[in-house]
Amino acid sequence: MLRRLSILLLAALLTGCGGDIIADSAELDRALVPAIDLTRHQEPEPARAAMAELLPAWEEFRERYHGYRPADPDWAAVFAEIDTLIADVADIVEDGDDFAFAAANLVDMRMMLAELRGAAGIEYYLDVLAELWEPAATGGDRPPAGECRRCRYRRNGVIVLVSTG
Repeated sequence: MLRRLSILLLAALLTGCGGDIIADSAELDRALVPAIDLTRHQEPEPARAAMAELLPAWEEFRERYHGYRPADPDWAAVFAEIDTLIADVADIVEDGDDFAFAAANLVDMRMMLAELRGAAGIEYYLDVLAELWEPAATGGDRPPAGECRRCRYRRNGVIVLVSTG
């Protein structure tokens, strides 16, 4: 029993266990997606309210996962970049300036986190949807199946995700 506990503790330490990154990513997206939508639609008061929800959600996520992958230099660098980006977006929204630019930066934030998770082998279903969402939202074409990093198909009524990259 003690050996099993020691192995579990060691595994948690080696993987940088700081919580459930999938559940916490979903929690962050609950604040991020409305902020993207409301800034994109240039609704000042709702956008400000959404940013008021997003800022503490990001701070909590950052606090928990900034050091999640200490051996990956991109991980900390992207978190620092997002800190700057989200502060700039908060200023833009507060001042009522270029909401389209703010929304684009929030989409960039979402995609940077998706790329980090993908590079770390963290399968988060909303990242798969986001790969298809941005081209559809901008009127672009869906990327060819061979270029998708992850593809979905049904097998016996169950959706299966296959990582190709």
